[in-house]
Amino acid sequence: MATPENSDPTYHASYAFPDGDLVLQSKEGTLFRVHSLVMKLASQEPFETMLELGSKDGQENGDDARIPMFESDEVLLAMLNIIYPNGDMGQHPSSLGFAKQLLAAGDKFHMNKVVNMPACSYCFDVYAIACQYDWEEVANEATFAVLACDKKTWRTRGRSLEKESFDKLLDLHAQRKTAMKEALGFGGHYPVMWTRIKNKVHANCHKHWGPKTNRWTGWELLTLHVLLQMEMVSFGGKIRDRDFMDKDDLWSYLIEDECHECGKAEIFDKYNLHVEVIRVLNSVPKTV
Repeated sequence: MATPENSDPTYHASYAFPDGDLVLQSKEGTLFRVHSLVMKLASQEPFETMLELGSKDGQENGDDARIPMFESDEVLLAMLNIIYPNGDMGQHPSSLGFAKQLLAAGDKFHMNKVVNMPACSYCFDVYAIACQYDWEEVANEATFAVLACDKKTWRTRGRSLEKESFDKLLDLHAQRKTAMKEALGFGGHYPVMWTRIKNKVHANCHKHWGPKTNRWTGWELLTLHVLLQMEMVSFGGKIRDRDFMDKDDLWSYLIEDECHECGKAEIFDKYNLHVEVIRVLNSVPKTV
């Protein structure tokens, strides 16, 4: 991978790779020449679709693939700094609002490395101050970023919080796991919708599906995997990875589960099931 050249003023100085084959354009119009391979390795399907569209436009115009982004210069630069091997994201985000924008961008493009960035741990400090002065709105905003921190960060940074403030975070974490478990049991306030996850083969199967009517070994394993990942990162962590359904042979167990109505296997649509799990994950409580 070549060293960036800073001679072209139309590109951001840190991301003007001469061998880059993809150009990202920020909301302000700044251009970032990057490598599509790096973006593909870091992102999931939403970004891959944009890459295909950008490549098509580039071929028609005889230029490099160009993708217009809705993110600002600051957010786009931070995102690239995180996903590039030689990127520098050692500093804390400049503000809570910026941290939220960066997390939103990471979630939008399914970039797990961005969503779980260590720099977001500074939001524990913001949360502590907000609790001290009863700034409820700020505390809730900080909580959103805190949920993206891993268990190790909770242990180390949580020590700096007042017991009452930290207990609120622990209670929220427990509520999220309980709500997710209920949802995967087709109950609670955010139930998994059978119509969204079933395979086309079972289009005419309409009975209620869940542990009460049928024992699904694969489904129980899915529930266990989801809850274990939430225990590590409350925001979801690896659950949001595109290959989550394939980890630890999870999908091989799920396709063996049989329909309670027709008796056929392959009940679930793999892609739609993953999308539905993430939908529920995004629906469970996020604020203290």
